[in-house]
Amino acid sequence: MLFIVLTYLFIIDEEEYFLQYRRGELTEEVFSIEDDFNRFFDVMSQSSNRLEVMKMVARFVFAMDHRTYSGQAKPEEIDRACEAFGLVLDIMVSLKDNPTSFETLGIELRDIADIAALKPVYLRKPEYILTILELAKQAKTQFRKSSYYGALTHLLGLETEHTDVVEEGTKQFLEILGSKTVDNETIGNALDIMNDATVHDHVRRSILALNAKGTLERLIENHPDLNFAVQLILARINASEVQGGGSTENLKGLKAHPDVISNTLKCFKNFTETTEGSIQTIPLYYGTYFTTLRSIISSAQCLALNEENTSSLYKGGVIEVLEKFIKKRHDMISDIMNLKELADLFYTLSFDSKLAKKMKENRKVYEFLKSLKDEEASIQKLAEGIFSQIEPKDPTKTKAEEKGQIMISYSWSQQTKAIQLRDYLKKKGYTIWIDVERMKDSILESMADAVESSILIICCISSSYKESNNCRREASYADKLKKPLMFVIAEDNYKPTGWLGILLESQRYYNLWEKGKSKEEEMHRMHDAILKRIQKQQLKGNNESCMLLFFLFFLFFSFLFFFQNKSKIKNNSSPSTKTEVRT
Repeated sequence: MLFIVLTYLFIIDEEEYFLQYRRGELTEEVFSIEDDFNRFFDVMSQSSNRLEVMKMVARFVFAMDHRTYSGQAKPEEIDRACEAFGLVLDIMVSLKDNPTSFETLGIELRDIADIAALKPVYLRKPEYILTILELAKQAKTQFRKSSYYGALTHLLGLETEHTDVVEEGTKQFLEILGSKTVDNETIGNALDIMNDATVHDHVRRSILALNAKGTLERLIENHPDLNFAVQLILARINASEVQGGGSTENLKGLKAHPDVISNTLKCFKNFTETTEGSIQTIPLYYGTYFTTLRSIISSAQCLALNEENTSSLYKGGVIEVLEKFIKKRHDMISDIMNLKELADLFYTLSFDSKLAKKMKENRKVYEFLKSLKDEEASIQKLAEGIFSQIEPKDPTKTKAEEKGQIMISYSWSQQTKAIQLRDYLKKKGYTIWIDVERMKDSILESMADAVESSILIICCISSSYKESNNCRREASYADKLKKPLMFVIAEDNYKPTGWLGILLESQRYYNLWEKGKSKEEEMHRMHDAILKRIQKQQLKGNNESCMLLFFLFFLFFSFLFFFQNKSKIKNNSSPSTKTEVRT
């Protein structure tokens, strides 16, 4: 009797959830409250209507994109979204023998794959990736195939047991994109995927090795009307291009083709002149392909990440182009997501001294950058970073005292490895400074204090570290203060380029997590190096103290000798007292 009652209540709950969903009352807000989510998840996990559950939950998960990107999603909400997405993928695997049920799943999978916080879920179980490849092969249209293959393309370059499956999916995706017979609807879908995927360096580096650049250039030849959109993707890919084809370490970036740079600046000019929220670029069967402001900003930022392009951006008048955009498109800047992207672009540009000077001298741009200090916290922090470059702090006027601690500098995506390093060094008795919970107040002030008070800075380097403006600021500031730097590779097959490659020049680095190597042995070698660095630093400090003490003694005895001589000279030059003798 009790079982019947519980089953009845469960059915009522399930029907109520679906009814709320259809009325628009049930949304991604279900991830916000733990008890509500647990109840929802339990009901959906046991539902027999698995296809509807998969569609509904997938849409809720994708709706988290805006919240995660803007920083509004709390860590626990992201964890719940990951758990829910795991349910979606489990249902996908269980229903793979009936692929006709998945009308829109490919699109949702490719969209969710663009959410960085959710990418690891794809890699939790090997059958997830294998099933997506199988569904792609079974799909009846090029459009659906491109969506499934596109989801795998988003995972390119990540650590997984099935790298070969991801590469195979990406090759198939590029083959569809480069086909002369591809329809316009599929082109639009594929360009959307490339736009989103090439924002990430792990995708860019790996897709370059699969000749994606050649595919895109052929696409322009076959469809000249695509030039406008494809050039933006080529601009993004350029951030990871290097000279020499990757055969040596510490490579310089490969300068982008002038057409790519001029096209990107032209896009900004077009946005300045229009009153729309996007630019129509390609007519498609189902409508029009649009280029958004975020896409253009992303392309410009990728060009700026490659230091070989900053001179061309300067000559192309990038600051003047942005000035006109700021003057005319208040409607676009009022969107918090656009504003954050624009602020991040200025931060990246500010690392070039000529561009930083231009930003400070341009009154309209300078006032705009000052206004960012009054925006929400995430934008205020970007503004702080910008002004640290255009109005830099004098490194000789440091205020923090050295405490003998070791600082670990890392990008947020490498936190797990950074914490492993912290725990190892703590066991060895070192005092460690590491930002684990993200600094809440002034990031750069906290960072500066940490660098100034550390005896050694260990940088956990990766593609995301190289592209992080804050990481660049940390490493560059430590270098300016002539602090000892040590480098640890935190990403498979990563070779430092650009500013990071220059910083590493002639310095040894350690690869603690390289496959086939003993982590313990590499950590032991690194620990020996740390001891030598610290001893050298302490010896340098002792020598400097001895020199200072010697100098003070020298000054003391010099002054003493000077005053003694001065007194003798005075006595010798005094007139003698003459005594008259009377008889």
